[in-house]
Amino acid sequence: MSSSYHSDKCKGITLLNRIVHSDRGNDDYDVIHREASDANMNIKALRKNIWYRAGFKPCRKGWVFNDKSFGCYYISNTTLTWTDANKFCRKMSSCLTNILSHEDINWIGHLTNNDTWVGGNQNDYVYQWECQQYKYQKQINPYSKLWASKEPKPGNKTQYVKILKLQTWFGLDDHDCNLSKRFVYKSVPLIK
Repeated sequence: MSSSYHSDKCKGITLLNRIVHSDRGNDDYDVIHREASDANMNIKALRKNIWYRAGFKPCRKGWVFNDKSFGCYYISNTTLTWTDANKFCRKMSSCLTNILSHEDINWIGHLTNNDTWVGGNQNDYVYQWECQQYKYQKQINPYSKLWASKEPKPGNKTQYVKILKLQTWFGLDDHDCNLSKRFVYKSVPLIK
């Protein structure tokens, strides 16, 4: 390949890195600018074309599709501890879901209408969304407005994240994993 090809690639990567670093002060999460992400560009292209195929269903039977996050969600009817729910999700080739916006938390909260385990945990005073299935980790800002009032409460004992139903809205809450709760897991859509 030519050196100009590599030079153009490096310029693009440098620009992308600048966008990522300049946005860090404005974000609750360490994420790439939506407009700058190849993955998001591909999602936009898929969204445009996905509904044109007659009879196409992007999720497995019993799962709910959210076109805003472009994900398939399964809301459990059973209750498990966080650890057991996480194992169950991995057997289904998915992960306990992450929450990246108020839109996410309210959408899931209204579907479940109850306290629900999601994929966050705290270890060594650091909160993170974690998915072993996709080798994914993303730190959760402990000062994010997604947390319920007076949350989180980090400690030296591992805590797990759940959606907490409040009077008029939903917020994130950290708790011991020994409680049995419903849980929500997320998977990528099926592409046919």
